[in-house]
Amino acid sequence: MFRAGRRLNEGGRVAVRSRFLSIADQGVNSVSNFALVALAAVASTPVEFGQFSIAYAFFLFFLGAGRALVGETLLVRESRQMTAAPGAVMGAALTFALPGGVLLGVIALFIPDPFRVVWFALAVAAVVAPVQDALRFIALAEGRSDRALLLDAIWTVPAIAAMIPLAWAGVGAAWIVAVWLGGAVVSLLVGALLSRAVPRPWQGMRWLGGHRSSAVRYVLEFSSLNASTLLVWVLLAPLLGAAAVGALRGAQLLMSPLNTVFASLRIAMIPELIRVADSPRYRRRLWELAGILSVAVVLWGGAVLIIDGGIGRLILGATWDGAEPLRGAFVAQYIALAGYTLLLTMFRVHALDRASSRMRGLLAVATLALPLALAVPAGAIGAAWGFTAAVALASVAGIVLLVRSPRA
Repeated sequence: MFRAGRRLNEGGRVAVRSRFLSIADQGVNSVSNFALVALAAVASTPVEFGQFSIAYAFFLFFLGAGRALVGETLLVRESRQMTAAPGAVMGAALTFALPGGVLLGVIALFIPDPFRVVWFALAVAAVVAPVQDALRFIALAEGRSDRALLLDAIWTVPAIAAMIPLAWAGVGAAWIVAVWLGGAVVSLLVGALLSRAVPRPWQGMRWLGGHRSSAVRYVLEFSSLNASTLLVWVLLAPLLGAAAVGALRGAQLLMSPLNTVFASLRIAMIPELIRVADSPRYRRRLWELAGILSVAVVLWGGAVLIIDGGIGRLILGATWDGAEPLRGAFVAQYIALAGYTLLLTMFRVHALDRASSRMRGLLAVATLALPLALAVPAGAIGAAWGFTAAVALASVAGIVLLVRSPRA
């Protein structure tokens, strides 16, 4: 009995360590992307950074879509028992990434010559980064959070160390992207060696075909939400004016670090919750996740609400004056988003794909409709509360779907 108790405690410590390393890995991955954007801004002229920003928006969309298609499918379907060959998962990621890379390369041909190289560099990154991301998700699904963290550290730490002096030297965004891409290539090669695998596209397509219902749902959920968000910002601009849209974006920026926290927790917890779904530990882990999400939003939201004008203008500049009265609405939005994140995690753990699609589809529609509807009579503050209402409505719908699901 004593030995059994000791094994249980050791298992608990291993689980805690795995969660910590998974969250740390997500943090390192986010730092890598943030450093790329920040240092590209330092290293380039405003015009060049504008070109970089447009190309990077395409890159992020392709990376996120590939992560939804391959990464989330892998976590949901393979975390309990890994049956997919690493080469197949890498092949699926490569097959899906190639069209995005080719599209960016074709667009680059029509970009003026001084900025063309930035587009070409990000076109290559759009192929390399998803395959590296697949190796990271393979490690997470296998319960090897330490390997996932190692791969991202190999990419991020040397790349940032090299990018900082180049950025201050003003070498241009293309060199920053090239160094960042070099780190991704090294990480990819190390991951392939550790996994003893190379991308096998045909096997990858067969693997995706076996999980096509979930894979297609996940990528459509991601695409519809991103398209809805992009479209609402485009439509708000002529309705409210550039200054009001800037104020909305500024207020949203103040809360944006929670996006990384929420996404990191969700990705880190899905594999572990799947592994303990049939044991008493499941409820305990779920309460832990709910507690961490709640504490994060209360602490960060509280900090945002008590920011004074001096600090606010230091962060947002002249945009602070318009963003200040919108903070309460966005803090409320992220309170609702914490519940939404918990629900989405549960849907993934129990493979409730139809419920997930309904909740996220409702969020896509509400995100497009409610901010526009409330902006007409109430301006920027109405649009801010429209974003909040959209997340709250989707969360309530998610609760109803979860309660009605027999598997939950």
